[in-house]
Amino acid sequence: MSFPRLISHLIDDPELSDKMVLVAGPRQVGKTTLAKQWLARASCDDLYYNWDDERVRRAYRKDPHFFESTLREKGRSARLVFDEIHKVPHWKTVLKGYYDYFSPDFHFLACSIPESY
Repeated sequence: MSFPRLISHLIDDPELSDKMVLVAGPRQVGKTTLAKQWLARASCDDLYYNWDDERVRRAYRKDPHFFESTLREKGRSARLVFDEIHKVPHWKTVLKGYYDYFSPDFHFLACSIPESY
């Protein structure tokens, strides 16, 4: 059963559309569910990348922009989710680089567990 999230309206706010959204919180609070619902609303389900998945990690090591062709196929305003991104070494720098390069055309949401957990 899925419950409406209090923050779901914020990630769809047009005033935040040019910003990257970082959803952080403890395990099992609905970060992934929220992210997948956000992608589904824009028909971008195939732009969900979870760093717990070895295939995603392998693709990243081979080509750090492994997601770009799929992203561009969706066109401007496509949505992209990086889940468990905190498992990438220097993830904040990586994420900032992606945002700086792709943000004029695309929307980003990243899910992470705060460092205190």
